[in-house]
Amino acid sequence: MKKSIKKIINIILLIIIVFSSAILINRLYKYHKIDSVNKKIQLINKDDLSKINSDYKFWIEVPGTNINYPVVQTNNNEFYLTHNFYKEKSIGGSIFLYSKDNINYSQNLIIFGHNMKNKSMFGTLENFKDKPFFNNNKKEFLLHLLILLRSEEHTSELQSPVRS
Repeated sequence: MKKSIKKIINIILLIIIVFSSAILINRLYKYHKIDSVNKKIQLINKDDLSKINSDYKFWIEVPGTNINYPVVQTNNNEFYLTHNFYKEKSIGGSIFLYSKDNINYSQNLIIFGHNMKNKSMFGTLENFKDKPFFNNNKKEFLLHLLILLRSEEHTSELQSPVRS
């Protein structure tokens, strides 16, 4: 009796390990695919991006982080949560602008993206929680945004996410 219970428990544990491993491998494959697509996009001439995706608005790059992506915008804030720049289904989604924002008139822009566990997308934005990192990079970050948006109307002081 004890041997059969042990055997059943071992089989159940083996099934759990195999199932968990399959889920983990699938997730790692999806992350790899997301990284491959994003690296491919980074090689494309920025002037050609709007030909590939008419929702393309501008490119965002944040110094000291892995953030280096095209920003898209559509009238449906849900769409780019689960679709990449090529409008293909993707767990990583895309970096996207709030549907009601207007890059020519809005004083504040809301940009969405996932905080991925592999530190892609907005995964390294947490670097700004470190006060020295924040102080050393905020001016360069704002300069990048000004260049990207091609407008001096969007100047403002970046506020620290660090709680004192």
